[in-house]
Amino acid sequence: MAYMARDERRGQIMNAVVEIVARERLAAATVRRIAQALDCSPGQIHHHFSSADALRAEAVREVWCRLEPQFVALLHRLPPRERLVTMLSGCCSAFADEIGPVMLVAERLWKEAWDIRREPAVRESIAEGIGKMRDEIIQTLQDGMHAGIFPADMDVSRLSLVLIAATQGYDLLAEIGAAGELGTDKAAYVEELLRKEGL
Repeated sequence: MAYMARDERRGQIMNAVVEIVARERLAAATVRRIAQALDCSPGQIHHHFSSADALRAEAVREVWCRLEPQFVALLHRLPPRERLVTMLSGCCSAFADEIGPVMLVAERLWKEAWDIRREPAVRESIAEGIGKMRDEIIQTLQDGMHAGIFPADMDVSRLSLVLIAATQGYDLLAEIGAAGELGTDKAAYVEELLRKEGL
């Protein structure tokens, strides 16, 4: 493998990681596998990433970084309440034609990262993702307040956490097979939640 500047080599590694994760699964992003894809030694990968966990965590970040500008731009075409429902319920089918397979990869990657969230590096990337989601929810709530759609006296910081906690709780119940007892799908659950919060 020819000499490259550090940033250039790191970019090449990340491109290989994203490509492997998109084709296969997050677990396939091992140091050895990336080294094989780039025809280099595992040591060259370890020079940039201390472990496979760090490599996988960076893969989660990288896929979302590549998707985020397009996804946020599409979200902002929606009115505030519809934007909240879309973000909180994961109903991105309205954007399927515009985002396409990248969104499917991102959704799968998020679920896989959630399954291995106890790994410190992965947990950190999940926390960053939830932080970005919270920022977007706060912005949406503020947009709705300014448009006169949502109550002007909302505590958007607290409400953003309530909404995230409720929807993540729904996902946990779905994971263990108990969400069906709520008698509704996630989008309807989010609609009901927003109504109860006066939105």
